[in-house]
Amino acid sequence: GIPVPSTAMMCIDDAGNVVAAWQRFQGSLVATGSFWIQARRFDAATSTWGPTHTATAQAIGGAALALDPAGNAVLAWRERAGPAMAVQAARF
Repeated sequence: GIPVPSTAMMCIDDAGNVVAAWQRFQGSLVATGSFWIQARRFDAATSTWGPTHTATAQAIGGAALALDPAGNAVLAWRERAGPAMAVQAARF
């Protein structure tokens, strides 16, 4: 089927630049599929969206997005690390 976005997040800076991130399920069954965390940037100066970045294809939830005053984005999420859970993060 078509992947459906869930858990969408957005941050915007003072210049109007936006970072949007979302978690989506990819696959047909929870047992065989995975949750992807993806993000895109909107550049207010050019009124264009950048490419979609895939932070992980192994997420299990708990995604959070933050943007600092300089426009740097940090995306964090939980994923399986063997039998345990791990918190991962990516800057972009």
